[in-house]
Amino acid sequence: MIRILIVADGKEPLAAFAKFLEDMEGLELDRAVSAGHGFDLLGRQDFSLVVVDEDLGDMSGLDFARKLVAQNPMTNCTVVSGLSPEAFHEASEGLGLLVQLTPSPNEAQAQKLVDQLQKIMGLVS
Repeated sequence: MIRILIVADGKEPLAAFAKFLEDMEGLELDRAVSAGHGFDLLGRQDFSLVVVDEDLGDMSGLDFARKLVAQNPMTNCTVVSGLSPEAFHEASEGLGLLVQLTPSPNEAQAQKLVDQLQKIMGLVS
């Protein structure tokens, strides 16, 4: 079972992305509405993947990823960002993020992300 935590304030673009993930078999989805709530859930449960929105209100998505990597470097993480791919690479260097999601991630991005995660977890070859 793949367990995914989405950390976002409930904005519609990420809500639609979450719906794509919910409709996939073999996934269990949890949601956090702020960085603080996300770290609270991460302290109580293990997740296969954490998807972080660009702005959480109480910190940026990249700052959340930095803090997450410092606390648990083995947690797979991806961040939504409107930065250019080059700027995102520069800003996220060393964080080991799986991918950069666009500000309005679609079903194809959800599928690609899950496929990549399954390969990392050894669930598919």
